Amino acid sequence: MKLIILIPLLFSNLVFAADIVFISGQERLQEIERFELRSNALVEAFSTGDMVGNGGGLLEQNFYQAYYLVQSAIENCLYDSVCALTSKQENLLRAINQTYILKIDQETPLVFLKEEQAGGFFSEDEGKETRLAMTGFSEKFPIFINTTLALSISENIPAIIGILIHELGHQAGVLNHSALDELSIKVRSLYDDNWVESKIRAGGRLLNARLFSSKNNFTTASLSLVFDQKVLSLDSLIAKEVSCLPGESVYGFYLSNGAWQRPTSSRSKFTIGLNYWIDIYCMDNEGTIWPIQKDLKLKFEFEKLLDFLTKIKSVEAQIN
Repeated sequence: MKLIILIPLLFSNLVFAADIVFISGQERLQEIERFELRSNALVEAFSTGDMVGNGGGLLEQNFYQAYYLVQSAIENCLYDSVCALTSKQENLLRAINQTYILKIDQETPLVFLKEEQAGGFFSEDEGKETRLAMTGFSEKFPIFINTTLALSISENIPAIIGILIHELGHQAGVLNHSALDELSIKVRSLYDDNWVESKIRAGGRLLNARLFSSKNNFTTASLSLVFDQKVLSLDSLIAKEVSCLPGESVYGFYLSNGAWQRPTSSRSKFTIGLNYWIDIYCMDNEGTIWPIQKDLKLKFEFEKLLDFLTKIKSVEAQIN
């Protein structure tokens, strides 16, 4: 009886999987021209917004952090069978990755607009719901973010990655939303499985260490700290401390078992540690990859006023 029930369910999944429809060449050129006319004024007016580390709000910083993590999310899905990609979805995800690569030198890949500033831009088609993000059918366009709606996911990095995958799919030439929705859900879900937030309240403030770390394809972990509505990436700091034996190269590293340490406090200084297990993947001359297990210790020092943390004074990393 169980077998009889399962077969229709599996068949149903196959039947209702969305086909991937690419826009035709001539239609694509027309749509690119039309979108360029609609978006040029908005780009000129709003493309000078702040970026990560340059005074932007937390929403903007989170979207940019997610944008810079897109390739890690793509690789994580491509090389993990749990992502369960069809062959067509795999090809599309590779095409999206190539589109992302073409945008590497783009000065402003994201443009943030309040819905009332956009003059109906996010609800072009009458009767259809307002969009959270929009872009055109070319990598030359930025991705426009509707900050009014984006507030609902402003601190959810996996969800933001899903939105960006969807829009990059349109830039790669995919016409139908349903196919991109299915693909972005797969990428987002697997990324979410490897996403860990470690929060602690200290000195009247919330510290949130956000980690993406996956063992599936030796993807290098990514760690950041959110404090005082700012996102501080710790990746380069950790990378400087990661090393292998002479003659070997670092292939990547994996972080796990994060734990905040008991803080110490003086009249004007507050110090707190955050420790992880770190597995460093080293590659020898023959291309063999093997792990070294060590410990990563991070030390954050803050300035304080009375019992209230005011700003980060320094961050140190040590691996032993």
